[in-house]
Amino acid sequence: MRAPRPMAALACALSMALAAAPCGAAGAAAGPLTLELYNVTLQQAFGELARSCGLVFDFGDGVRTDRRMSLFLKDADPESVLYYALRANSLAMLPPREGRALLVLAEETDDAPTVAIGTPSLLIEVNKDEADVQQQRARLQPPPAAAPAAASIAAAPAAQSAGTLLDWKIRPRSRVGSNFTVQLFLRSDRQVDAVPLTISFDGQAFEVVRVEAGSYWGVQSSLASRVDPGGTITLEAAHPAGASTGPGSGDAGRSIGQPGLLASITFRAAAAAPAAHIQIVAARAVGSDGNDIGVAVPLRHAMQVQP
Repeated sequence: MRAPRPMAALACALSMALAAAPCGAAGAAAGPLTLELYNVTLQQAFGELARSCGLVFDFGDGVRTDRRMSLFLKDADPESVLYYALRANSLAMLPPREGRALLVLAEETDDAPTVAIGTPSLLIEVNKDEADVQQQRARLQPPPAAAPAAASIAAAPAAQSAGTLLDWKIRPRSRVGSNFTVQLFLRSDRQVDAVPLTISFDGQAFEVVRVEAGSYWGVQSSLASRVDPGGTITLEAAHPAGASTGPGSGDAGRSIGQPGLLASITFRAAAAAPAAHIQIVAARAVGSDGNDIGVAVPLRHAMQVQP
């Protein structure tokens, strides 16, 4: 596997950006955050986080910057704050470039009027008004089946704003002895023929039970994987050479720009841990022309494993 592009590993880029960026007016490196914000707009909240961490956030299409949220932080890790703030608002962050990062709508959302996330060092609460709830509810509706080709083409530009994104569906906690599955999704506004990536996980807390191919390219999807029990999974999801490509060749007639399941990884929780990590540390997306496509990956996930 070739070395990943700098913008391919979001978690690594974020960590490097936070380490290198000035934090606050003092100009020190980004360290633990202590902050209290009550019932401010999403734009104001992320503006404060940006000033604290030395980043500038821009907002993509459809992001409700007027949504209300509260943050109470006490010596909180900046990466964890950003992770939970993004998750609470169903947002994803594209890799930072020259100190700027674009926040876009994540693949998954919910229509709960209130979302609250708490850890020993932070409390984040998000409140949606009725219009916001209805907007999220509309996003939860399945796409209409068998839409005419012209309608699919017309709808494509709206999906292109997010570029190429990897995201996952993963639970926040587990219990020793139980199995859980991490589903990895890909959404791209371009034809993608292969996605090689490396996942790091806590080898003491987790054991890999199986790695399975998704249906991003339908029945033509293939997957090669190698598991190091110490804490690394190397896999490549691919579209076999010679198979049909283009809109509608994926699962359930999925068109370019719509999400598809790339792979599923089932873990067994082997030991208790307060915050066992699962993280995509390297990823590439290879286009139909053989060239690399920049791909954004989700932030590191920290899972509580209960005894």
